[in-house]
Amino acid sequence: MKFGLLVVLAVAVLVPSLSEGRTISRCELREKLGQAITLPPQLQKFKQQYLARVICEVNSQSRLNTGLVKVFGKRRTATTATPTTMTTTHTSTTQSTTRKLNTTAPTTTRPIPTGATKSTLGTNETRAVNNRRKREASSEELLNEDERSSEDQSSEESEESSFGLYGLFQLSDETFCNSGYRSSKNKCNTTCDAFTDDNITDDIDCFVKTDQWRLFLNSASRECQYGAKNFFDQC
Repeated sequence: MKFGLLVVLAVAVLVPSLSEGRTISRCELREKLGQAITLPPQLQKFKQQYLARVICEVNSQSRLNTGLVKVFGKRRTATTATPTTMTTTHTSTTQSTTRKLNTTAPTTTRPIPTGATKSTLGTNETRAVNNRRKREASSEELLNEDERSSEDQSSEESEESSFGLYGLFQLSDETFCNSGYRSSKNKCNTTCDAFTDDNITDDIDCFVKTDQWRLFLNSASRECQYGAKNFFDQC
């Protein structure tokens, strides 16, 4: 349940920053995808059947919505802290630590060593307190640095384990495009927002060039394999 909520929230953050898409008709997609796919002569007679199966499967995944984005896993929010904010936070932490040290400094009287003068005692006591404050402030700073480093590393690992599906054909940012959120093979040498606008030419080019259409054809659901005979009746 928590994971599902996280996915919904992640999509809500990403979608507004992307170009607006549209819902295309199966007839338009049949025409444009049919022009891009080339079959050997002996398979030409099956082309409409293949297109029906592929587009049926596309419809089941994206509802033919060119602006659809699905995100799986945790990703950073759209707004990040600026260096100014980080500096202010750090200064506040240091000031808080100093105030804490000032209010908690020992008030008990230490025994006076034999032969020690009043001025010697004051100097030694002041030096000891100052040294203790430096050590505690240094420890606090190291702790803060460790926490920030741990958070950054955790964030990077979460980003890398997430992935997004973009546009009409739900092409992933792990393989086909660069979303800026994770490493990618970027087989189509483009950014993922190119797949979420109302122009489907680049989507089709990537879909066909990488043979994803064959994957849709061969792994189509049973409904699309055997129930797509009348898929283009409205055309």
